[in-house]
Amino acid sequence: MAIMTFCTHTIFEDGASLKLAGVLQSLGIKNPLLCTDSGLNQSGMVDQLLAGLGDIFPTSVFDQTPANPTEEAVEQASRQYKEMGCDGVVALGGGSSMDLAKAVALAVTHAEPLLSYTAGLGGMSKIREVAPLV
Repeated sequence: MAIMTFCTHTIFEDGASLKLAGVLQSLGIKNPLLCTDSGLNQSGMVDQLLAGLGDIFPTSVFDQTPANPTEEAVEQASRQYKEMGCDGVVALGGGSSMDLAKAVALAVTHAEPLLSYTAGLGGMSKIREVAPLV
């Protein structure tokens, strides 16, 4: 197994997604929100990932990630996170799903509008701990 750590922890190997349950446990996540897109959901990849989690994690799936995440999509996913009692976020897919998941992790833990956290507006200093994110 190859592990790269540089501001993030990345596991590279065939079948790495099977390690998700252990990663979630190590972060104390019991009820994650999975942020993905409809194409990956329709491809069966979401079902495959969920099967690897077994019955241990009641995972809520948000698969309406647009090609370039919008504030509306973040609000919808954040609402689902809160309604389903989620305690962490998992991104499955490319950059759009990862961007959406990062924004949700921020939005569910911070009250101000997302725009107020942009670096160009001095928002970085307002960011405190966000929801756990995989």
